[in-house]
Amino acid sequence: MSKWFIKALLQRSFSISKNPEKINRLFQRYLTGKDKLNEEKFGYKILHASDHIAYFKKHSNKSLADVNCLELGTGQFPIVPIFYFLNGMNQITSIDVVSFITKDRIEDTLNFFIEYRKKFPEKFSEILEERWNILADTLANFAQQDDMHKILKNFGIEIYIADARKTKYPESTFDFISSNNTFEHIYPQILEGILKEFQRILKPEGIMSHFIDMTDHFAHFDNKINVYNFLKFSDKFWHRIDNEILPQSRLRFKDYLAIYQSLNIPIIDQKNWDYDVSLIDSIQLNKKYQNYTKEELAIVHVYVVSSK
Repeated sequence: MSKWFIKALLQRSFSISKNPEKINRLFQRYLTGKDKLNEEKFGYKILHASDHIAYFKKHSNKSLADVNCLELGTGQFPIVPIFYFLNGMNQITSIDVVSFITKDRIEDTLNFFIEYRKKFPEKFSEILEERWNILADTLANFAQQDDMHKILKNFGIEIYIADARKTKYPESTFDFISSNNTFEHIYPQILEGILKEFQRILKPEGIMSHFIDMTDHFAHFDNKINVYNFLKFSDKFWHRIDNEILPQSRLRFKDYLAIYQSLNIPIIDQKNWDYDVSLIDSIQLNKKYQNYTKEELAIVHVYVVSSK
């Protein structure tokens, strides 16, 4: 039995337990190591955060110091919102349906910032040194701080646990909304609700920038399959093995464009990363994907930038 399929079955079984997140965290910690921060993971987050900032600067005349930002998908490590703070943003809210942040993970994140800047100083060329000093001081006094929410407030960050389709915010609250590796885990009917809400709480002339990873995430775990492996399966079969812990919608970029169009959200910029269309030929595609071109199926990493 393939490694990816065993993992799928395990996560499926976790998702129907009483405390699926806790069981999955133990699984990641002791078997897969996915709960640990590493240089590659940290580097990708810094790259995405830098790109989001660049898109905002390209399409908005507003100073970062005046930006009220919302991040969708907090995840385990607050790398992106801290980088936003270092670059000048003052108010950053990070929303997720479940809390994965812990005090230990915040400390790991701060340590990685220190070490990563030593190795790659060019990636921090636009940060504010007074903000960097706040990070260094927070880390130096970390042991004396007990409340992780107070620690994050040092960086202007608030963690908000809620359904992103129904937030507490009034209309036109945020100047900038972003996400990384989040949309691909959201099924279309839920994503539509989230985007509707985001358009409501986005200010006039506000910007959204989302990075979507449309690869089969099991391929990150099992090198015997490629990033298009899950396109082989019918919806019925995929529903049986997909799970609530890390769901994968299998939407292609064409589908995301259709959602934006249906909601009248104007896309003002986009960027596709390189992809290998020849890998599609190694997959016996399910019939649901036969009306897509190879190029439409092959796109796996994309930034989508929109306005209000």
